[in-house]
Amino acid sequence: MSYHTTPPPDSAMGFDMPFLQWRTPSPSGLVPLTPQNGPPSVVEICPSMLSDPRRTIITAPSHTSSPYTPRSSLSKTSVLPNSSINLPCQDSYELRTLFLNHQIQLGFYLRDTKWQAVRSGDLSGRVIHPAVVYVAQLVGCFLWKLRHKTDVLVLSEDIEIRNVLNAVEALPPDPATLVMIYTVLGEYLLFKQQRELGRDYLVRASRVLAPQDLQLAAPSLEGLSSHTEPDEDTKEYLSAMAQLLYIDKATSMVLRLPFFLNAEYDRQLRSITIMQPWLARHSAIVMRCKSIWILREAMRLSQIRAAAASESKSSARLETALPVEWYTQYWETLEDAAQHVAVLYPQMLQASLTDFQQTLCLKVCIIVALAAQIELHRMPGYYHVESRQRAMCVIVEVIRLIRGLKEEDYALLEPTLGICFTIIANTLREDQSVRLELPPDCGPPQDTLSVLITVATQLSLKLPYVEPALHTLHELAATN
Repeated sequence: MSYHTTPPPDSAMGFDMPFLQWRTPSPSGLVPLTPQNGPPSVVEICPSMLSDPRRTIITAPSHTSSPYTPRSSLSKTSVLPNSSINLPCQDSYELRTLFLNHQIQLGFYLRDTKWQAVRSGDLSGRVIHPAVVYVAQLVGCFLWKLRHKTDVLVLSEDIEIRNVLNAVEALPPDPATLVMIYTVLGEYLLFKQQRELGRDYLVRASRVLAPQDLQLAAPSLEGLSSHTEPDEDTKEYLSAMAQLLYIDKATSMVLRLPFFLNAEYDRQLRSITIMQPWLARHSAIVMRCKSIWILREAMRLSQIRAAAASESKSSARLETALPVEWYTQYWETLEDAAQHVAVLYPQMLQASLTDFQQTLCLKVCIIVALAAQIELHRMPGYYHVESRQRAMCVIVEVIRLIRGLKEEDYALLEPTLGICFTIIANTLREDQSVRLELPPDCGPPQDTLSVLITVATQLSLKLPYVEPALHTLHELAATN
């Protein structure tokens, strides 16, 4: 079984609010808003919410912001004054639930009791740190606006991010929770295309991680042989760390930002397969982290080879110019990619019976690992027939996977897919024979490009940072 949390049934909302003030809604149920008065200190909602204890009126804290509070970097939440807009009334409960529905995409794991505490908005601190509840409401606001294409909300993102940081300052969380909070804040800001501020929070998460490291202790021989499921603390801790490692690689590849974690964490990530075999086969977060690591290794090896090629005048000289260590790493990475895909496919098929979000995440993991294989096979492909044929087969495999995507899937995917599509496009552009060898059931090369362009276009409408890949695909299509 893959480990994830099945949404529990609705539960009563218990609130203990040390960081927020409460007010009773006005009799009218709505506060008139104008462009002049800016974001309100109290956002009041439709009268039907007044009898529902989950539908809450929240105001900003009366105390000043902490030193960590972003100022002008965060955009103001604009509230449309047009009261005639027909939108479903949402509440903080609904926003938190939306956040939890994206938990695999955001890359965190919570045990059932914490999951329910976040969903119910429990700010007592007895089960979950209050900052996690505020993070859920913050990201839920953003996801709600994307889904409904509106800025009409019961909560302000500016207020919620202050609540997060004030809660962290008032009561520092444990390392795993703090890494999770800063990582999700970083992802949220990167999705809003606030790169510098987003990376700043990711760096803060790495500073929390630095004195902790992954703390991977070798399990007993019995644990190794039986693939024993780890305890909840281990799941939460290693999930938080794996997601930070994933974001480190993804931001470097997609945004070309410098790494904020050193190579020691890569070594420890590779050891998870031995130290935590159950997680390596059942955690979508850990498997996604391994996929991006394999792709990064393939691209690194490709860059080394390209640099050597620029200094060599013939393929024979190129092959002798590369050090022995390069070849050792090349074959190890190719083997890692093949073994990882072999693990991912059965997990995806199993998840497809019960868990839609887990299935999509694992499909992305497979595509990323396949893109690594394409990059690796592409390097010797111009003179090695078997590598060229294998690159062609893997491209076909990726096309078959992405053809099954539906419109509602794209918001749950990853910007790293843009890198994968660019690798395929470059392979098709550089090697005409690959296009000629595509099998009939894949269609002509133009059909392959058409599928990639269609998927990349849909992806760019839902996620940022996909436009460069789309531009590359259009350029390739124009030359054909």
